[in-house]
Amino acid sequence: MTDFCDLEQIITSQSAAHCDLTDALAEQGCPSTSIAILDRGEITSRCISTIGDDDQTVFQACSISKPITGMATMKLVQQGKIQLEDKI
Repeated sequence: MTDFCDLEQIITSQSAAHCDLTDALAEQGCPSTSIAILDRGEITSRCISTIGDDDQTVFQACSISKPITGMATMKLVQQGKIQLEDKI
């Protein structure tokens, strides 16, 4: 299993080259990954592949339902349709 702390260190390291991340992923048995970074409202993304992925490559998605549900809930709170204390 890929250790995300290790990946974070590689990604944020000033001296890390693209090949360092590719090598780290290959060592962990991860053929490809797509990493998106949000910094002060600016979205940067980096896609790293240890294989020749194409438009048919399947990526395992991370769990994004929690932040989407949280955003939708807060929108309803802002609109006055629900309160955070309401029972669901």
